[in-house]
Order: sequence, then structure tokens, then C-alpha cells
Amino acid sequence: MRRFTHVDAATIDEATRHLAEGDTRAIAGGSNIVPLMKLGIAKPGRLVNIKTIPGMDGINFSEREGLRIGALATIDALANDKTVKERYPLLSEAASSIASPQIRNVATLGGNLTQEPRCWYYRGPQPCWLKGGRMCYAAAGENEHHAILGTGTCNSIQPSDSAPALIALGATAKVASASGERTIPVEELFQKPIEGARRLSALKPRELITSIAIPPPRVGGIGTYTKKMNRHVWTFASVSIAAQLTVNKGTVKDARLVVGGVSSIPWRLGQSETALEGQPLDERTIEKAAEASTQGSRPLKHNGYKVPLTRAVVTETLTTLRIRATHNPV
Repeated sequence: MRRFTHVDAATIDEATRHLAEGDTRAIAGGSNIVPLMKLGIAKPGRLVNIKTIPGMDGINFSEREGLRIGALATIDALANDKTVKERYPLLSEAASSIASPQIRNVATLGGNLTQEPRCWYYRGPQPCWLKGGRMCYAAAGENEHHAILGTGTCNSIQPSDSAPALIALGATAKVASASGERTIPVEELFQKPIEGARRLSALKPRELITSIAIPPPRVGGIGTYTKKMNRHVWTFASVSIAAQLTVNKGTVKDARLVVGGVSSIPWRLGQSETALEGQPLDERTIEKAAEASTQGSRPLKHNGYKVPLTRAVVTETLTTLRIRATHNPV
């Protein structure tokens, strides 16, 4: 690991000033940046500790403004917060599915959103395309855990569990830099990498996520998170889905479905959402939504199992929400 200096920040302004100076990276829980440093992928000359900034770990709710979550809130705090469990069960379920209890105790929401790919070619010695090389080694290599949607120059998968949940809930992120603050939809934090912009984060260089905002729950809103993985060998999703519906008198008025484990970005199932909206949440509608979920998929040699698995996860999740809507009609 390269030698580096370490500094504590007392305020967001101080942190962003440090980030604007030279080769500096932020550190909070450390579960993302430290492994990258050990592998030699990240080589910062300085780390600025943002966990010393007071007030960035709060979780606050109001009926008018909704939920406000500091970027330093731990995943464990998010998973076990009473208000989150009651008002935003989708988010609580997603947080509870992340890694192990030990990691959830230190990992932060901001870190979970900005973690880099877990692809073994990206984290290995190979000069993969995302690191500036000429090719994606996963395209013809060991790719059983790689993408089936939006495949191409990079076939890694976005590993965050909180990202699909926040996108499904219509969350926005406040980000800060030395030049000021801006607010953007969480969905826009992620981008497909292209030539000239070989990066998966849409954050500008030196920007720091400071908080997340989620609108107040809608009347008739129901949501859940489903994650399928092999816990014996892989702690990240083979396929996951965050589903948030608004149902009135048995009819779906609004649908947001976001899958993880299938693309290098959290993937909105737009065609499935269209199949649901304006329709009764019955078996036929669920079947159509599940069938639409993998349209355009291009599985690689070893991950074709993700196509039927994605459809099955969509069916299971929507069936769960159908039962909840029946028990709590609006």
C-alpha cells in the first residue's frame, strides 16, 4: 500500500477544501476505500476523515418533508431505525440485506452508494477496460456474476443494495464540493461508462455526498426488497429488486422497479413499470411485468441463469406486494 497522510475534517467545508487539494480521497467506514488501497487500485496521497464531522449521521423524518438521512448514517442504524421500518420498509429491508452485522455497524450509506465494482478483473492485476485497458476480460472469461442488461464495454455489476431502494423511493442526494452544493436524483449518481468517461459514478471529481432525502410516503404506497445470492461464496446480489408501488382500489397507479446484480448501474425496469401502471395487481399483470423485465437482456457465457432468475424475483416480489395490498386496501 502506498504511503499516505491522514487528516480529520471538522466541517463539510473543511472536507471539501481538502478534497480539492491534490490526490485526496474521503474515508468514513473504510469498507470501500481501504480494500482498493490494499489492491493498489486507489492510491491517494492523503485521506480526509469525514466521520469527525458532527451531524452527518442523523436520520430524521417529518410528515411534510419526508426522510432525511446523513451520508454518515451507518447501514445498521438505517436498517433498525423505527421510523424507517414503519414508513419505508423497502429501505429497511435493503439495508438489512447488506453484508454482515459487523460490516453494517461501520459501513455508511454514502459509502454504500459510492462503492466501486467488485468484479474480480477490475480488482485483480489485469488491465481491464474500466481501469484504462483495451478490453473487458469478463466478456469472454469467468462471468457468472456479471451483467445481463446494458452489457458492452464494461460488464461489471453495481454492488450497492441501498441504491436500487433509494431510486425506487424517488430519493435525491445533496452533494458538496469546494465550489458549492447541488441536489440531484440518486438515479443520476450512476452512469454507464463510455470511452472518454471510464467511470461508473456521475459525481464530479472532488464531490462528496452529504445527505439523502426521500419524499413522504404516498397514500397506498407499498414496497419491498428481494435479494437472491449464494451466501456461501458471494455476499452481493445475484439478482435483487427494489419495488415500490402505489395501489388504489386494487389498481396500480404508480410503479418503480429497480433491479441490482444485472447491470453496471441500478437498472430501472421501465417496460415492467408500464405493464403494471393502470392495471389490476393480479396474476396476469404480474406475469406480463415479469416477462418484460428481461427484454433486451444479453447474457454472457456463464450467467444465463440470471434471465429466468430475474423473472422469478420480479414475480415473487410483486406477488408479495399483491398480498400486502389485499390486506391493507386503500
